[in-house]
Amino acid sequence: MNIGKIKFSKIMAILLFTALLLIVLSAAILAAVWAKLPPELPWLYSLPWGEDQLITKPWFAAGLAILVLINLIGALLATIFANKDKVLATVTIGADLLITLLYLISFLKVIVTVI
Repeated sequence: MNIGKIKFSKIMAILLFTALLLIVLSAAILAAVWAKLPPELPWLYSLPWGEDQLITKPWFAAGLAILVLINLIGALLATIFANKDKVLATVTIGADLLITLLYLISFLKVIVTVI
């Protein structure tokens, strides 16, 4: 499958599309509940209990933008790898999807917890 001048295998395109679709759906959920969220949200669970664990709402939303960047960098790396090793390119895109899923599980857990 070609996207512009970028050559992706079908599985790579599906994995990348799935990751980006999950991010867009999460952004829609965040937009729908934005007004209901408190000013600070628990996110940094590795820190001691209390205020140290909290982040502001804009930083919570910025996590989705960082996920988009991670997926775009992964897609760029996959296109570089695709000419030499299709398996490595597919694994790179798959790892991006796994990172996205793990992040979004925590993301949605925080939203469900505070609402």
